[in-house]
Amino acid sequence: MSKLAIEFNDAGILAAKPGKILAEEPGYALVDQSGVLTGRAAYAKSRLQPSNVSTRHWAELSADASGARAANSAELAYEQLRRLWEQFSSATSEVLFVVPGAYDASQLGLLLGLAQECEIPVTSMVESSVAASTCEYPGRTLFSVDVSLHQISLTEIDQGKHASVKAHHSIESHGVIAFYDVVAKAIAERFVLSTRFDPLHRASTEQQLYDNLPAWLAALHQGNAVNAEISNEMEVLTALIEPQQVRGACVRFYRQIIGLITSNRPASGPVVVQLSSRLASLPGLITELGRLEDAEIVALSAGHAPFAALARVNGMARSAEGVRLLKRMPFSEQAAPYEARAVTPSAQPEKKKPTHIVFAGVAHGLQKGRIAVGSRANNNAPTIVIDDVAGLAEAHCVVQWQGSALRLQDLSGGRTSVNGRIVEESVELNIGDVIEIGSPSVQLHVVIVEAANGA
Repeated sequence: MSKLAIEFNDAGILAAKPGKILAEEPGYALVDQSGVLTGRAAYAKSRLQPSNVSTRHWAELSADASGARAANSAELAYEQLRRLWEQFSSATSEVLFVVPGAYDASQLGLLLGLAQECEIPVTSMVESSVAASTCEYPGRTLFSVDVSLHQISLTEIDQGKHASVKAHHSIESHGVIAFYDVVAKAIAERFVLSTRFDPLHRASTEQQLYDNLPAWLAALHQGNAVNAEISNEMEVLTALIEPQQVRGACVRFYRQIIGLITSNRPASGPVVVQLSSRLASLPGLITELGRLEDAEIVALSAGHAPFAALARVNGMARSAEGVRLLKRMPFSEQAAPYEARAVTPSAQPEKKKPTHIVFAGVAHGLQKGRIAVGSRANNNAPTIVIDDVAGLAEAHCVVQWQGSALRLQDLSGGRTSVNGRIVEESVELNIGDVIEIGSPSVQLHVVIVEAANGA
């Protein structure tokens, strides 16, 4: 008989034994006339029957109705937990729960009640960010950052004698589902440009797109282009997806994470940001986090929190008072003391400059120094003309070089944003920035197009 850990993050509910992930499934449930589907089976029908799907039964664990055919979240969570446990019950004697830091006492009690109904021999519970914090970083602020289906969470870890939670912050409605929607829209635009068919306009092709997203994102994260395929009735449609196209679409999402870190870090001093594998595997995120000053980014491997919890919880037997919630755990290693390193200007690589602005798949060169954007052509400058978009001025904004800096000047009276922030007058543009105008918004991407020899 073996020990098992179950991590309750609805982006991937994970069962693991020491050193090995046994199962992982999303926190989805689907209820229709034929019964209840959970996990991957529910995800595979989520775009076909969206009104029957629940994705919040773990995040909002309670006995209240969830909206999925009037089932409450506890009932749906029970069904998913029961089916997961059935796979390992015969070979497991002790179970450790790795739980979200956002769970309150009533939710933890309800979770233990579900475990009792499933006859799961839970001996201990530990907060996920505490479990993940195995290394102590003297002289630095330690943040643990993770993502669930509907939330990004940042936990500051107190580095006293043990790892414990000092503060917890989050961004709601900004999780894996929101990220997938951004990427799906960007990929759908590539299909429109390549095939004139929008896979998001038909439920069956939309489901195919979402089914393929995890594999496509894994390839894009490795820097590989993806030859995406979707079947539409008797025809197979293809579109080439380049990593930079997805990274550009995700900049706004990534900047929200950067903002969460920046707004909660101390006014001075270095920080360590440990990213869960769910975040570290998003294409281009670690590169974006490299913009943070005086910060070290640590990418954790898949299953790190449950593996670390199993290794560090001593004596998993239930105490006389019942199941223990471990709010602090000892560090298992210590990083070298922090030493500030001065970087001379000569040691820094020359900053690359944008060369083009991309709209609707067309790259507009910046060599002439100025590009106008609006609903009508500008006689004084090359113009990116955008038709049939509400809220777009005839002369909406201008992008031009001012010395060595590329700047955007807003002419619309505050109806232009860059990376999700409204431009009050003007703003400097860098490679990867996303310009948004109109309502609903359209996007223009600031990119660099290098010659084949890298020049």
